[in-house]
Amino acid sequence: MRISLPASLRGLFSVAALAFACGSAFAEDYDYTFGADARAFAMGGAGLATTRNQPSNERRFNPASLAFTPKGFAIYSPSFSFRADGAISTTKAYSYLFNGAEIGETTDLIRRFGEEDSVFGFNANIGFRVGSFELLVQGVAKSRLLPNDSLANWARAGANLSNVPSDAQADVLAAGFLTLPSLAYAIKLPSRVNPEEPDKGYESAVGLRVRVLQTYYTRYFLNQTAVLGNIDPIRAPELGGRDYLKDTGVAADVGFLFRPRAGKGVSAALVVNNLVRPNASFRAVNAGLQQYQGRIDNNEEFDLLQTTVSGGAALETGGLTVAADLMDITSATRPVDLRFGAEQRVGKSIAIRGGYSSNTGVTGGFGLFGFNFAFGERLPLEINKSIRF
Repeated sequence: MRISLPASLRGLFSVAALAFACGSAFAEDYDYTFGADARAFAMGGAGLATTRNQPSNERRFNPASLAFTPKGFAIYSPSFSFRADGAISTTKAYSYLFNGAEIGETTDLIRRFGEEDSVFGFNANIGFRVGSFELLVQGVAKSRLLPNDSLANWARAGANLSNVPSDAQADVLAAGFLTLPSLAYAIKLPSRVNPEEPDKGYESAVGLRVRVLQTYYTRYFLNQTAVLGNIDPIRAPELGGRDYLKDTGVAADVGFLFRPRAGKGVSAALVVNNLVRPNASFRAVNAGLQQYQGRIDNNEEFDLLQTTVSGGAALETGGLTVAADLMDITSATRPVDLRFGAEQRVGKSIAIRGGYSSNTGVTGGFGLFGFNFAFGERLPLEINKSIRF
């Protein structure tokens, strides 16, 4: 008999596998973004200093850029981003979903994905803008499967249930947050203009984004008995017998944007994410897990949201946009990420985009009559820089 994972994890696995299966129609082992955020992700994630109004009405990664938007009303097209890494791939997910396996079956999960560390997750958001005011609802989730060496070697050798090693173990971690809601507003700062030299000086703006967050965390432990399907996966001691832990907090981001009047489309930006940080820390506990030989250190803390400082520059002229950003300058969440991106618009309805991120590689995408699509071997999704474990 095979035992299913708890519903809190089963739903996450189901959504992730479905996302990857849909993505396999395009290419193997690629990550995808559909909707408003696809413009930025296709450009390598760069664009903190862009100010140009786009027909796609994409949300603003720098709240200060809202000061340069039109005064009208715009509904953002829904955005969905999917990510897989490690033993998970679009091809495996496609096979897993459509060949009759149940996503929550523990044995199948380990046999198919236990060969190495695996990560899967997604972003989703929708919202609207009225002039310089923006409202968003967002969800972000990430899950990791961390097998120890014994379990990984067994999975690579064929995952024969008749010889599961006695020391085979794995941790399954999942975390995410709901933003209900995210509110942003920006204003242009006053600046003096000399009537005799109108091209000198610069325009500047400051923006603030406040996010009300519900943060979720769970961790389960798999051993030989669980892999064989004789018992349910074991809740980690820090869960206190619950399926997951939940917390609520408030985060705040601030952004600045500068445009020299003589710059002919040049702009620069500075953004501080999580200047105000919510309570989003969870501590792993191994006491009570008999003969624990997993991958998570006792009392290891997972701080899901860190303060990051990023800067960027952009050139917007004609139908061409070129952007370059330096993300997380202080390396609070990962190595400093250098991002480049470009977009060439053809008329009002067509755009070709490409980019590069030093942490995630080459990206590409397009815009066509309001539909936006991005792909990359490892897209610079927000889950990479906001949920770290």
